Amino acid sequence: MTHERPIVQPFDPSVARQFTGTWAMLSALLVGAFATQTATGRLTSAWLRRVGFAPRDLWQLDIGRLFTSALVTHGHSVLMGALVMTAISVGLLECQTGAVRALAVFWGVHLATIVILTLVFTPLHATLQSRATLGLVAVRDVGPSAGYFGALGAALGLRGSRAAHGLTVAVGIWLLLNLFGWVRLGPELPQNLSANLTHVIAMPMGWIVGRRWIRPGEEPAGSE
Repeated sequence: MTHERPIVQPFDPSVARQFTGTWAMLSALLVGAFATQTATGRLTSAWLRRVGFAPRDLWQLDIGRLFTSALVTHGHSVLMGALVMTAISVGLLECQTGAVRALAVFWGVHLATIVILTLVFTPLHATLQSRATLGLVAVRDVGPSAGYFGALGAALGLRGSRAAHGLTVAVGIWLLLNLFGWVRLGPELPQNLSANLTHVIAMPMGWIVGRRWIRPGEEPAGSE
């Protein structure tokens, strides 16, 4: 008598352990969503002032905003997109490098992108003194997009296959089109220009990290 394989397989806890970094980021985003009521609504201006980040905050050493801004979104479809993109990007990278490196890339690219934007926008506003440049240095924004685009770039750069290169180029073109307003990845917000510039910087930065810092010849942490 043969025993048929059950349709529903028992849960394998090792699968969950392989994605501890991804689960940690998703959990943090959900905590941020419920804390700011963006799990069921949109981010209010009061919460944006409290947790959002603008480049001028860095000069004032308001360091906490560097982290709180990455764990909150504008809510609704933006929250859903952030959860999906974080799961895909950090998950792909974690499969290849393990949780520690995946989280290091996420937060490292997030912080580096903020520093770059601050160093670029601040002297630009000091020179031009226009309403547009004031918005770039003073308007606060939230979201984990710099981190997850950085993680996605690193995962694709580390993969190094022809398909990965093609996807990298496709995503890069999409981000550039969005930067110049030819496509839209989300609702129109005052922070759009700054956010779109962030994406264009974070993706190639992550790709370089994947190609140079994380060696393609290294054994992925979860392969044992």
